[in-house]
Amino acid sequence: MPLVIFDSDETTVQLIRKSLGDAKQIHVFLGNGPTATSACALDALWVTAMQGERFGLSVNLAPGECVIGQNSPEMVAKGLPRHIVACGTDNHSNWLQVAVRAVVRTISDFNTKHETSDAICRVGTIPENLGLTHRNVDSVMTVLKGEWDV
Repeated sequence: MPLVIFDSDETTVQLIRKSLGDAKQIHVFLGNGPTATSACALDALWVTAMQGERFGLSVNLAPGECVIGQNSPEMVAKGLPRHIVACGTDNHSNWLQVAVRAVVRTISDFNTKHETSDAICRVGTIPENLGLTHRNVDSVMTVLKGEWDV
């Protein structure tokens, strides 16, 4: 299942691309908002629990706990994906590994319970949701390649 990391900052995108190397399932896109999610044909947007509240997911998620919600028809019409994947996070050293595993597991469980036409096949997120604002790019990409790009 492809993961697309998108950002409007060209320097950030280039750093991520360089660090990803030959990853097969993780891609980077220069752009933001509905323009990026639409251009990348995303089925789901991976957000933090706090960001999930903006999409109507008012849940208190423990670290590594995820929930999938439907995006509103109005937001989908604007170019956002039809699904939102909200994941609880914390400040532990392995929080990203826990979060990535939870997102992958939650999407896999969702896909086994839903019609193929409603399956989540492409997921997108922003660098901040991966901790890239306060962690080394290479360490974050190492975790992603080890947990997602398998």
